[in-house]
Formats: sequence, C-alpha cells, structure tokens
Amino acid sequence: MLLMTLDSHNSQFHKQRQRMEVIVLPIQEIASLPARIIQFAMESVTTQQRLLEDNASLHAQQILLQAKLNRLMQIQQENSSLRALLQSSKMIPGKVEVAQLISVSLEPELHQIIINKGSSSGAYLGQPVLDAYGIMGQVIGVNAYSSHVLLASDKSFAIPVVDEKSGVRAVAVGAGSSHSLQLININDASDIKVGDMFLSSGLGLAFPKGYPVGSVKSVAKNSQDHGSLITLNIAAHLDRTQQVLLAWVDSDTLKQKTNAS
Repeated sequence: MLLMTLDSHNSQFHKQRQRMEVIVLPIQEIASLPARIIQFAMESVTTQQRLLEDNASLHAQQILLQAKLNRLMQIQQENSSLRALLQSSKMIPGKVEVAQLISVSLEPELHQIIINKGSSSGAYLGQPVLDAYGIMGQVIGVNAYSSHVLLASDKSFAIPVVDEKSGVRAVAVGAGSSHSLQLININDASDIKVGDMFLSSGLGLAFPKGYPVGSVKSVAKNSQDHGSLITLNIAAHLDRTQQVLLAWVDSDTLKQKTNAS
C-alpha cells in the first residue's frame, strides 16, 4: 500500500515537473538571450577584425609583389636598352662609354638633361651624346661627376646632316618640340621625301659620321622665302631613354672620312 502511494506521488511529481519545465524553459531562453547576443556580437567583431587584418596583410603582400614585378620589368627594360646601346656603339669609331640619366630640366623651354659622367670620366664641352636610336644632343656643361646635355630638340641645337637617300646636305636645328628638328641651309629640296632618314654628316668634326638624326616628317612650302620647310622626327628617344652613350670623336679619323666622301 505504501509503495502504491509513493508511486502515485512520484507520478504526480513528474507531471508537475514536466509542466514547470514547459513554463520555465522559454523564460530561461529569454533570460539567456542577451548573453548569447553579446557572445555572438563579440565573435562577429573578432571575425571581422581577423578578416580586416587578413585583408590588410594580403593587400600589403600584393603591393610588395607588384613593386618587385615593376622592378624586374625595369631591370629587363634597362638590360634591353643596354644591349641596344652596345650594339649601336659598333657604328661609332673610337671610345664610347655608357652614362645614366639622373635629372631632367623642369623648365619647359629648356631641353636639357643631366648625366652621371663628368670630367673625372673624360667628358668635355661639345661632346656628342647618343642613344641606341640616334643623336640625342651635346654636352654644354661639365662638372667632376656629372654633365649637362643640350637635347637635339632645343632651339639652340644644330648639327650638319645628310639625306641617306639623295645625299642632300643641310643643317638640322631644334624646333623647340621634344620630337622635332627643322632643316635649314638647303640648296635643293626637290629630292627630299617624307620618310627619308637624315644622318650626321661629320662636317664640323663634332659628331660621329653616319649616325641617325631624324626622319622627314613633312615637306611644306615656306611662305616667307618660297623655299621648303622640312620637319624631321628626332630618331633618338629623348623622353624615354635612361641610358646614353658618350662618344669621344677622333677628329683626325673623322676628317679623313668626311674628306673621302
């Protein structure tokens, strides 16, 4: 009898406990909700912070890799330019030496650069400066370890030239544009055509003979003297070249070649 009574009480107790759990469970869920929200927010912030840090790290790596790639491309370009310079130096009799461009004039009316060779390397006033493609200019100022170079585009630059095709002689002067020269002192321009290449003639004994100066861009009538106004595209890459050639002209050899022609 006692056992039956206990079983009855236990059964009622379990039913009441189940009812209480049904009532209490939502309250517990509600009570724990703020803590779960805070925990979720903290985990989200931590995850977001980790993502931001990872993103910043990846961005830094990308910048570093891009810098390395740019440097490799620059080295490749410099090596290519150097090979072209060394190849073109075979056209020049006598001593030549590679120099590096270190500065460009910021004044638009001054077409000048500075190179890293000076009197300590034997540089001299009037010395021709070339790149792999043509005559770049002439040394106009010499310091111990650097030189000022007047570019072929400057209006005060002049060089005796000859048409490679027709043999017509003239003087090419800077047009004040970074890409142009103009021809003066032309006796007969009838044989000069667009596309003709003008070379240094060697007259004046300042520049090596037979080196490219510029190709004819246009031939027009000059309204002032009824002659021809001939414009050349400068052969040298004035605005792209980083390495140049300094040439030591052998005046005696150049004079013999010029007289022979």
